[in-house]
Amino acid sequence: MNQLSIKNFKKRKNFLYGSAYIQISEDLELAIDIFLPRIAKEGDKFPSVVNFVRYVRTLELKWPFRFIQDPLFGHVKKKEVDYLTKHGYAFIIVDLRGSGASTGFRDMEFSPNEVNDMNQVLDWIVSQHWSDGKTATTGVSYTGTTAEFSLSTKHSSIKACCVRSGIFDLFEDITYPGGVRHLDFVDIWKYTTRNLDLNNPGIFGPLAKIAVKGIKPVQSDKQSKKLKKAVEGHNENYDFLSALVKVNSRNEKLPGLDYVGDDFSPHTRINDVIESKVPILRISGWYDGALADSAIKGALTIPNTEKTIIGPWDHGPIENIDPFVASNKLQYNVYEQMVNFFDKHMKGVEKPDNKDGRIQYFTLGKGEFRSTNHWPPEKSRPIDLFLSPGKMSKDSEPNSYETKYTCDYEVSSGKSGRWNSLTDLYRNGEIRYDNRREITQKLLTFTSEPMDQDTEITGIPSVKLFIKGDAKDFNLFVYLDDVFPDKNQMNYITEGLLRFSHRSVTTREKAYSYGFVNRSFDKNDVAEYEPGTIEKITIPFCSISYLVKKGHRIQFSIATADKGKFDSSYSEAKEISVYTGANMSSKLILPVVQ
Repeated sequence: MNQLSIKNFKKRKNFLYGSAYIQISEDLELAIDIFLPRIAKEGDKFPSVVNFVRYVRTLELKWPFRFIQDPLFGHVKKKEVDYLTKHGYAFIIVDLRGSGASTGFRDMEFSPNEVNDMNQVLDWIVSQHWSDGKTATTGVSYTGTTAEFSLSTKHSSIKACCVRSGIFDLFEDITYPGGVRHLDFVDIWKYTTRNLDLNNPGIFGPLAKIAVKGIKPVQSDKQSKKLKKAVEGHNENYDFLSALVKVNSRNEKLPGLDYVGDDFSPHTRINDVIESKVPILRISGWYDGALADSAIKGALTIPNTEKTIIGPWDHGPIENIDPFVASNKLQYNVYEQMVNFFDKHMKGVEKPDNKDGRIQYFTLGKGEFRSTNHWPPEKSRPIDLFLSPGKMSKDSEPNSYETKYTCDYEVSSGKSGRWNSLTDLYRNGEIRYDNRREITQKLLTFTSEPMDQDTEITGIPSVKLFIKGDAKDFNLFVYLDDVFPDKNQMNYITEGLLRFSHRSVTTREKAYSYGFVNRSFDKNDVAEYEPGTIEKITIPFCSISYLVKKGHRIQFSIATADKGKFDSSYSEAKEISVYTGANMSSKLILPVVQ
């Protein structure tokens, strides 16, 4: 294989930088950036940390801005490259097929072809004179997901994997949580990736239009001829959004493909990942979309998951979302955790960890990390709060009641919540849940009496509802909030959602087990609904660990829309009714640590 000699690397302030094309097949070449420690010299060998990216490995600034930084980092942050190379690692970023400066086209996201390419990339890396033959994979979001996919290749060089904000179940955890189409996210994601594929970074704002030239060409591509040809080929990339709006279930064939959506989901490669025996570190945050559940699912399902860390964070993580802390600045050193993990498995250097459990989680309101080997933790016990009109209590009402709600399709959970953190152009400033009092006034709400003691909710809350609607299909969004004693301040705790046609539960085994509500989201389990019929359903919330202080109240609320995030176009419901008391005891079920 062609060699990229250290003498051909360019010197930068904190590292040496080189780039190359890797020949995958006659008509496919993948662009790769390599960053070596600044002190590297011929004959030195380093373990390699590899990122397989969908969002362009690096960019190039226009003249004269490029004298400020060359290359310009985007999806993968310069701070990460600096940190890893400083600690003795080669840091590698690869443009996946049909993206960045790589040639070819994308027949789907997370496609089998994309995963197969990783084998040859790893072969090339370990053949280089500066490689010690050991690799680890990592990344955030899509790149974190490809890091786990790489384990399914069972390449012998991979010694460790760090998945940050990765997807475990593509259907349930990001594109159709609760069976509800996450249309606005995918629309923005498509807009972002389409423009990046066609070398238009100006979508990121006026400064990008002024200063950024575009995708960074590989060093040998002096006239950018290969780059231009590669970008032309990206026009053939599969249109994921157009496919998404035409399917409603996880096992429906995607338009134009002989595949279903699950064929591109990491959870279908569980056995291969287990057989790789590669130790995994998973990192996510409570407000990282629904990806904290992805991380916990991975921890419980894949025994080679050595450690899982769930913090008070958004996607990435980028920000601290702890509502009890004024600053959103991230205080936790994720890179240090990564280096300690890689050092252990690639250099044989281990630092002590004072946390015993495989899952380390942060409790909001308590301001500390705990650890467990189970989810929910063993000390967590279900506590019921029974619903009655406007209220919740520990005792069920002897009489039955019907509480009606007029469906409001203008209702939104806000423009800066957990789902907005999932991609840059979906964000609207800091990820915060402001105006909860104002928002919940538009919802159907049930509020508890003040807590008689501190109450730690840790696990997967759920709500059992006896409910009636006046349409064949509609969405339900459920929220938990912490109401302070003065009733003016409210903290968002967590949420859940369900498309009513996906309400059926199944006894069939899934690829993995999680929680206590077993929904397949398969086409054959879609249940028709007769409007006006009372049904009993259970909706799980996203996992959380949150301390409700003594004297505070818990508020549960229901909506039928979350405008600006989820698709409600198929819903014609005008009114829903919730039944409580007697033999229709709708209730909130909280996992409370005893």
